[in-house]
Amino acid sequence: MPLLYPKRKNLAATGDATYITENVINQLKNDNIPVGGWTVMQYLTIPTGTNSYNINIKRIIVRPNPNPEATSVDGYVSHGDAGGLDWADLRNAAGTFSLSSGNALIVKIVSDAATDKWEELYRSIIIADIGSIVGGTITGITVRLKKAFTADTLSITPDINIYASAPASNTELAAGDYDSFGDTAFCDTPITYAAWAAGDWHEFKLNAAGLAAAQTAADGDGIFKIGLRNANYDVANSAPAWSYSVGAKSSQLSAYSADNLNEYAPQLVIDYTEEDLGSLWIEGSTIRAIDENGDEIIAIGQSLFNANTIIKADTDNTPEALTIAEQRIVGRITAGEITALTGAQVLTILTAQAGAAFDWNAQNLTNTGTITAGSSIWWHEYIISPSETSPGASGATFTPPGANTVGGYQLDVNTEFVYFWSHIEADWDAASDVVVEVFFEVNVNNTGGLVTDTVDLQLICRFKGDAETAVKTQTLEVANVVGQSAQYKQFETSFAIDYNSGTDPVQVGDIFGMSLNLETDTSEVDNIIINYIEFKYKTTKPAPEV
Repeated sequence: MPLLYPKRKNLAATGDATYITENVINQLKNDNIPVGGWTVMQYLTIPTGTNSYNINIKRIIVRPNPNPEATSVDGYVSHGDAGGLDWADLRNAAGTFSLSSGNALIVKIVSDAATDKWEELYRSIIIADIGSIVGGTITGITVRLKKAFTADTLSITPDINIYASAPASNTELAAGDYDSFGDTAFCDTPITYAAWAAGDWHEFKLNAAGLAAAQTAADGDGIFKIGLRNANYDVANSAPAWSYSVGAKSSQLSAYSADNLNEYAPQLVIDYTEEDLGSLWIEGSTIRAIDENGDEIIAIGQSLFNANTIIKADTDNTPEALTIAEQRIVGRITAGEITALTGAQVLTILTAQAGAAFDWNAQNLTNTGTITAGSSIWWHEYIISPSETSPGASGATFTPPGANTVGGYQLDVNTEFVYFWSHIEADWDAASDVVVEVFFEVNVNNTGGLVTDTVDLQLICRFKGDAETAVKTQTLEVANVVGQSAQYKQFETSFAIDYNSGTDPVQVGDIFGMSLNLETDTSEVDNIIINYIEFKYKTTKPAPEV
């Protein structure tokens, strides 16, 4: 929004425009008015009475559309190969992935486990609709991006710069847009990794090549397409120094996209010249303007803005003040005026919008979006049916459900195994052990035994992930105290698979093959029935198995 500051408020009422502007900024600071987010567009001498001033607009700020996009878009594209590629092949590939609705713009390099091979390369695209300046002459553009994240586990210190892009669509990115980038820098100075990591908002001032491309877009369909690339490796076609280890195989610089908070969205600050877009004058204490369409605009005096006050209009062209009391929300109920709604009124509106009860007052919370916790409070659970290679022969014997047992596989020799399988999906929190829970019945009458008698179970877990050759193995044993148990008494035991094992760590995508047997050499109770098995891991969001 523009800030119109009366010249009489300036400490220095005379002098050239630059000197006056500096004093206006200082005066604003002295008046405790924040100036960090303001941009001085033009110094105006506003006449009084019926005379007018023809406004020569010189600056606009353009942002790409958030999802759903109307005329522009931003996001990132990448090419990935799980088998690893030479640097030049990865750089010149066709693209395998795109995302137009994420909350970040990413420039990223990912190494592969194979020596001197590379797994992924990310680039980002920004499309801006600058059609509002068709016919104007662009004199300068600054692309402003707010840093979101940095990481350099490869220790290659990548930099970042602006280049041309040519995606097929103006509102939706595709994987094939990966190879649409130009190699000519639109900014003379890339931003280094150190500067990006240390900064907050970063600015790229477009050079002659960038301004020429923008002018061509403004004179054409009004759509300006640019992209973010790594300069010192991607654009230079120079492979970084290769390294790889689990958890330390990538380097990236990222910024917030338009799908994050609007205040963090990418900005194209465009300076240009265009004549006679409107008129501005003062009548008494009122500032009036006529825009380029002949519509009147009135600036409201600050005297209306008392503490905790907003301006509203219940009928056309009748602005008025509305003071908001504590614990109120501004809104409008059916057939009502704009007012400070009570909590009860807000609940009425929300309940009607939801179409069902929700849990604020012993009601149900329904029709939600994704529910995500700050910590891992949910389990993703798989119900597993065990199997046996030689049931009833050299293997475990299947026992059907009956009057005393829920059934399952009987184990009474340590060479008998039951087998089962599961896997790890991407919703795992990657910070907690995977748990296998086994439910079993004692299949003998042990009431004459000791209170310390145990059932000793051994679980052998073998697992590996996509593109892995070697099988990782963890062997776990648990002694379960069953004491003087009657026959068919049921027990539960848990095995914790160490997610962070130094030699055999668990990773997303791992497929597990597991075998379970009864260690009769150490177990005092040597005859059990395996009833039921669960395989589960923690997540930060509900993860029902479908």
